[in-house]
Amino acid sequence: KYGKGHVQLLVRGVLTYLNAFLTVLLVAHKVQVCQKSTLLVMQLINGTSLCHQFLTNDGRNLLVRSVASALVAASIAHQVVCGRRSYFAAFSDDSELDAQLAFRRARGYPEDLGRDTMICFTPRDLVDHDLPFMLPFRCVNSLNVLVFLGLSCNLFGHWYRPLHGAIVQEVLVEEAEVDSGSGSVDSAQAHNGGGKESPTDDPGSCSFSMPSPPTLRTKVVVLRGTTWLRGRMALSLCLAFLRILAAVLKLTIVPDCYFTFTAVEITMHLIRGLLVRPLLALSFLTQFLIPT
Repeated sequence: KYGKGHVQLLVRGVLTYLNAFLTVLLVAHKVQVCQKSTLLVMQLINGTSLCHQFLTNDGRNLLVRSVASALVAASIAHQVVCGRRSYFAAFSDDSELDAQLAFRRARGYPEDLGRDTMICFTPRDLVDHDLPFMLPFRCVNSLNVLVFLGLSCNLFGHWYRPLHGAIVQEVLVEEAEVDSGSGSVDSAQAHNGGGKESPTDDPGSCSFSMPSPPTLRTKVVVLRGTTWLRGRMALSLCLAFLRILAAVLKLTIVPDCYFTFTAVEITMHLIRGLLVRPLLALSFLTQFLIPT
């Protein structure tokens, strides 16, 4: 056993790094660079936290992942309100905004949408998302916000009450102790239960050192995992469903226009929904059923 934590922590750490690699591909293809960059940082933090918890069994890593999940929820909430705009567009000067608008219009950005539609929290911040086909995506993202908030609360609860809902059993474990009294005794032989004749200065006499009786201590054995694991499994399945739903919507209801989603983005949704998230849910279920 290479780590002090459950092996499924390492499995989820590797899967989280795989998820981060998929995000890198999206950023490389200029898909929601601002939001995806934030997501990438949080995924790397989560993956590192899982691997560290596997090695050390330090429960404080749950708090780290709780905060990271809350930040992801905040980033997605920004997308619900402001679409795919950058967080920092409001701090750009007019020349930068004009250049960005010219670049968008060269790619088919509607002429009736002005420069203010690229800035967050402006009076016209919903104009470019008033298109009918955008409403389902707002609903999907709103559900994503709720799921990530649920993950954040779940992780915090797991840190605060780590054995909530778990089935545990107390067992007595022998803890052998060697009495190193006045006689000179080899500890390994004493542990094996054999007394040894120890010569003294008087060749006609000998002394015996008997092993001390084993000491019993109480050990808590977890027979079934905590409820928090089952909750995160359910939330992972919810995220898998939402990823598949987003891919289907992008394939079916989005017309061929500036807002058309790329094949790379749809592919990443399907990989996450059909592979990564189900494997994460399976990892939670495995740790729930086999907690040690």
